[in-house]
Amino acid sequence: MKDVPLSNDVIAGRVADMSCNILDQIVQEIKDSPIRISLQLDESTDASNMSQLIVYTQYIKDGEIKDEFLFCEALQMTMKAADIFQLLDEFFEKHQIKWEKVGSVCTDGAPAMIGNRSGFAALLKDRVPDLIVKHCVLHRHALVAKTLPPHHKEVMSICVQYQSNFDEKFEDETFILSLSYLEDIFSHLNDLNLSMKGMFASNTVGTEKVEAFKKKLSLWKRRIQGGSVGSFPILEEKLGDKTISPMLVENIVAHLLHLDTTMAKYFPKDHKFPEWIQQPFLADMSDADNLKEELIDLQVNQGCQTKFRILPVSGFWCDQLVAYLELARTALEMIIPFPTTCLC
Repeated sequence: MKDVPLSNDVIAGRVADMSCNILDQIVQEIKDSPIRISLQLDESTDASNMSQLIVYTQYIKDGEIKDEFLFCEALQMTMKAADIFQLLDEFFEKHQIKWEKVGSVCTDGAPAMIGNRSGFAALLKDRVPDLIVKHCVLHRHALVAKTLPPHHKEVMSICVQYQSNFDEKFEDETFILSLSYLEDIFSHLNDLNLSMKGMFASNTVGTEKVEAFKKKLSLWKRRIQGGSVGSFPILEEKLGDKTISPMLVENIVAHLLHLDTTMAKYFPKDHKFPEWIQQPFLADMSDADNLKEELIDLQVNQGCQTKFRILPVSGFWCDQLVAYLELARTALEMIIPFPTTCLC
């Protein structure tokens, strides 16, 4: 061990060699993926105030969906869409990855990323016309959560800014009850946020969670209008045996309606997974188009039925890439897009 050189230059060189080797493996796995890959990218600023572009990728490897860090490069000049695209284009050209290999991209939704005319997504669609562009569900969730009607915005402002009359406000019952409601509703929103990220996050899960939350908003509104605060435990505790006031009911209903409107704005029903992807043995074939013959063969295959019961949806379709190539490829290209940019 004493004879092994351990100078800074030697260690740095070995780290660089290992990094290059890992990147070469990832690039080869991307090229070998049986379906088109998904990209997740975001800009960030480091400690030296230099803008960095961070990119992750998701693809199929050995019958599993795999996500990997692809690269992090400095944006030397500006953070415009053209600069972002150029950096990614240069990486693809250097590693001989064809743009046709990209099927989807997920960004934070900034104008530079998803602008219709000159955004990064628009430039990418010039190369890949059928590209799926995803606006990160967590960024959309944040836009929903921060919108407050005037009354609750004032309550939040007093708490955040710690105004001079802050102590007096805690003797105001209306203020305390409004603050309690905000604690409850933000707790519900936080639960929604947590349910849409993590290792099991997917577009199907995100869509289901959002639709469930929309229905809960309607339920909570009806309950509040009926004088029930059971869905808001902190508010219920503060109220005790008292009846909720008409003014507080009005303010809470106004906020729930506001949330419902913004949820519809940022989470429109513009994309629905074909039923056969999630329930291949129960769904009809009306939305299977030219894949109906393969779907029929799959539905009568008892071995596939057994696998579907024990595998996650993504794992099941990965398992079908040999026997039902086109059917599995179509399903996976709708499953594989990143739902969030949380890795970046």
